[in-house]
Amino acid sequence: MRKVIILLLCLVLVSCGTTNKSKSTTEHTLENSFFGVKKKVKEKLIYKKDKSINSFLNKYNEINDPDITSDMVSMKKLEGKDEPSIVDISNEKLGIWIQRKNMFGNKMAVAILNNSDNVTNDDIKDQFQKYSKVFDDSLTNKEIDEYWDKMLSGKNKGKKLKNIKVKRIIFYGKVIYLILEGKI
Repeated sequence: MRKVIILLLCLVLVSCGTTNKSKSTTEHTLENSFFGVKKKVKEKLIYKKDKSINSFLNKYNEINDPDITSDMVSMKKLEGKDEPSIVDISNEKLGIWIQRKNMFGNKMAVAILNNSDNVTNDDIKDQFQKYSKVFDDSLTNKEIDEYWDKMLSGKNKGKKLKNIKVKRIIFYGKVIYLILEGKI
């Protein structure tokens, strides 16, 4: 009985001591599990049509600058119908889409498209680095740079950066598009 009380006391102390390091404010709450104890984690509401996409955008904002804001996000239309599981992120040079890939919301895809002649591989690489870290925040810039360099040189036969599936089209050394897929 004494061990059970001590264990419960430890769980309460641990759950009270954890903090949310998010830069966001509260509008949407999400339950996370920590040692079986449910705790409300507050997220900023960036996209209200899909909780998984909203969580993905909040994670992006925790890691990267500048933040993606709600006015930068719009729902895609496919064949004239609203598709809430796919969003377009406004960007001056690139086309960026984020898609929830399954009904559980833990598999996402990000497409980075070269939309103009003014786009360089460095522009695409910058976004590739940012979104790769949303899928796997343990990735270092060095690992991403090595993957990128091998990909451009044609030496990279693997289609994965750690657990992130990478689809790409490169035409005469110029990256046309990248699609990153993975679990979050």
